[in-house]
Amino acid sequence: MVLFSLTSNERIRKSADFERAFKKGKRKTVGPLLMYTIESEFPYPRIGFSIPKRVGNAVRRNKIRRRCREAFRLMKKDLPNIDIVLSVRPHDVFSVVEYQALIATGVGLK
Repeated sequence: MVLFSLTSNERIRKSADFERAFKKGKRKTVGPLLMYTIESEFPYPRIGFSIPKRVGNAVRRNKIRRRCREAFRLMKKDLPNIDIVLSVRPHDVFSVVEYQALIATGVGLK
C-alpha cells in the first residue's frame, strides 16, 4: 500500500500554469534548484519541473525528476496550498532526503 501517492492533479501540466508561476510567482534559489512558488488555485499543493538539457542526458534528468517528485510526495502533507515549479541547474544527483531539505528551505518550512 502506497501512503504517499502523487496523482496527476498534483502535477502542473498546463503551460499557462507554468507561465503564471514564472511571471507572478516568488523566485528563490536553493542550491541547484531555482524555485518559483505561487498560491495554488487548488486545495492542495502541486509541483512542476523545468529541467533543461544542459543538466545532463535523459537518464540524469529523469533521475533528478524522480527524486524531486518523491521528495515532494513525502512532504506534501506539510506544504501549504502552493504551486511549485522547480527549474534545475546542473549538479550531481542528490538523495531524496537532500531534495526534501532543499524544497523545505525554498518554501519556508525550515
